[in-house]
Amino acid sequence: QDNKEGAKPRGRDLFLDALSHMLCQCLVPLAVTLSRPPELEHDEDEHTDSIETRPTMNQLRLLVGDGRLSGSRNSWQSTEIIGDIERGAAMMELLRLYVETYSSQEDNKIAIELSERLLDLDCGRAELPSWLINSMLGSGNVENNGLFAKSGGDPTALLKLYMKHGLYVKACELICHIVRGKGNDRDQQAVSRLPEKGNIDFLPYDAIDRLWNLIESQLRSSGVSRCKRQKLLDGRMDMEAALEKHFKLMQASEIGMLSARVVGSRA
Repeated sequence: QDNKEGAKPRGRDLFLDALSHMLCQCLVPLAVTLSRPPELEHDEDEHTDSIETRPTMNQLRLLVGDGRLSGSRNSWQSTEIIGDIERGAAMMELLRLYVETYSSQEDNKIAIELSERLLDLDCGRAELPSWLINSMLGSGNVENNGLFAKSGGDPTALLKLYMKHGLYVKACELICHIVRGKGNDRDQQAVSRLPEKGNIDFLPYDAIDRLWNLIESQLRSSGVSRCKRQKLLDGRMDMEAALEKHFKLMQASEIGMLSARVVGSRA
């Protein structure tokens, strides 16, 4: 809460700021480290010593509360490695609970900062958890209204994070996912959408243009492998197809809007 001794007027809540710092600097690095087995070249004694400073499974179960701590494991892995993976899964579950509890429509910065920290630590090698992506996309993700203008989320921030970390294919997939929506709802509703009813779509055209140029720069680079080059081409072509369909739906919406206003003026 804002007060004279706490946050600035209209500034960020001090508790959320401290919570975000704790999660990003303490819990996220441990979760990423423990979620995958240690490298073979790591010193065994050093690994054992570091385990002692990590929370026990009982401590994590008490924090999470619901007991959903089962993680992926393989029978050939040692008990020590399996224990680490389970701790990592428990910490990721704990992160989910914190995000779902303290993210709101007014302030979703914790999800944004966690996403950036995970991408920084993991060098883009792993997928962001689905619950974190859903939080970034916003509570209105199931519907198509607004596109990137989602209530309670910030898809544009996720798009920029992917671009910042060189994940251009994922950025294209995100744009396609949001623009196309689910099913044929946008096709069916195109002619009946009116700005007066709040049917206003937003697309971050500057970011999309920059993404197109970044991909073009990668394609012209001699250091890009043939496989990566093909993935970039496919991703960009898919994005272009989704945007072309979006523009056609916008034209249909404009025709429908003009027709509705003509009928309304005659009534």
